Amino acid sequence: MSSAYKTSAVENTSKYGPFTKMVDVYGLKILGLGNVGGQPQVSTEFLNKTAETFKLLLDPNAAGINKKSREKALKGLTSYNVIQRVGVKAHITHTRQALIAAKYRAGTKSMTSIDQEQTSSGICDLMGGPTLLLEQAQITENLEHALHTITQFALPAAFPQEMNISSKNGKASGISGDLYKALREAIANGVYDDSDYSRQR
Repeated sequence: MSSAYKTSAVENTSKYGPFTKMVDVYGLKILGLGNVGGQPQVSTEFLNKTAETFKLLLDPNAAGINKKSREKALKGLTSYNVIQRVGVKAHITHTRQALIAAKYRAGTKSMTSIDQEQTSSGICDLMGGPTLLLEQAQITENLEHALHTITQFALPAAFPQEMNISSKNGKASGISGDLYKALREAIANGVYDDSDYSRQR
């Protein structure tokens, strides 16, 4: 197996601006924010758990895995030089401005949203949805952002027609493929409301 498809332990780094810890999972770099913008640094334990989440989602020995498709998915992550950013939930609003100001250089990296470590306990509401223990919300948060990254970069590489997210004209009307058809069908059937994204169309 290529070294690009191996995993590493969490290590300190000075290569990625405000991100001071890194762990590599099958070519995906998971970066933890340091003490920036008033936030404490992301814990090594949480970065390890985030790495384990990706290992489980991309497990080469999972039942029913299609190894050729997995290989294509991993090539997508490495060819786009993808990073998964991780911050701390309670401080994320203060951190955003610091990230903008930092103007870090991490090579030509691709990324989606920023995962957030919970540092307290108790209960929370998920956008008006069910009330969850913060531990449960943390699992939901972790999986959500992992799937953002995999859907954005890995799955289109493995299934370019079915999971295509690229637009020919920069608008939703320029996207084609099974994933986009499923989205339009869900909206038409009233099982998905895309009104929150209307400003982006």
